[in-house]
Amino acid sequence: NGRILHDNMLVPLNPSLAFIIQDENGIDLTSGFNVYIDDVKLTTEELNVPDTVQNANAVALTAKPSLSAGEHSIRTEVSDAFGNTLEKTLSFRVSESFDLQIFGNYPNPFEDFTVISFQILANGVLDDFSLKIYTVAGRQIREIKNPQGSDEIWDPGYHEVEWDGRDRDGKLVANGVYFALIRAKLGDDSFEQTMKIAKLK
Repeated sequence: NGRILHDNMLVPLNPSLAFIIQDENGIDLTSGFNVYIDDVKLTTEELNVPDTVQNANAVALTAKPSLSAGEHSIRTEVSDAFGNTLEKTLSFRVSESFDLQIFGNYPNPFEDFTVISFQILANGVLDDFSLKIYTVAGRQIREIKNPQGSDEIWDPGYHEVEWDGRDRDGKLVANGVYFALIRAKLGDDSFEQTMKIAKLK
């Protein structure tokens, strides 16, 4: 779904997987590329392999498997035009429920910026996400609706959001205590949590 897959990553029930294969000798697509999920080989119907490309130096392949909640593994086997092979295996998880784990922010107190880190536990992409900054008097001074400029922040997994210590007008806020309100929604389920952030020079 547009993110690099890594070990123990959370993914949706029906992810879009993309494989970019590069080799100066050319890739053998006739029999030299296989993908296994939980040791079951993906069929040609499940794996989109270009029919007109053979022994190319760079090939993009896609797959959209349907997964159940729980632990899974993915293994790829690739051979180049000369029969040299490479194999890689990664583990990943499909979440059974919806929740957010807020790890806090660092540094706290902060001078120039602080990073808020959290993990989305879900079986799909969020319907909505927002992070609002408030003063102790309850006045909203900033909203970070989609912090990374793409839908990536709404995907299951680990995320970091940076606040640069500025309000909605781009002005640096004064020293003091602020509150970050994190809200997320997936289907009929919603999540809300407030955390305290201190700004000091």
